[in-house]
Amino acid sequence: MLQPSHHVTIRLISFRPGPVQGDLKRAIEPFKRLSIYAERASQYEMIALDISPTDPVEDVIRVLRAGVADGSWKFEEGRITQAWFDATA
Repeated sequence: MLQPSHHVTIRLISFRPGPVQGDLKRAIEPFKRLSIYAERASQYEMIALDISPTDPVEDVIRVLRAGVADGSWKFEEGRITQAWFDATA
């Protein structure tokens, strides 16, 4: 029987002029430190983050926003949950 996972999916695109210089491996590092699963789609210069319900959502949001603020990346929410929505409100 299928059941919802309550995972969040975030797509992240890293920019060459930013601090991580478009390097997807460097962009993934802060998320790896939080034990967030990240998968590179190099052909699109994109990263997909899979955030489980037990992951530190507030810390992930902090890292995402810091990367946007310093020009490292932009991100979009692919699939979110109510818990993610509440944490980003």
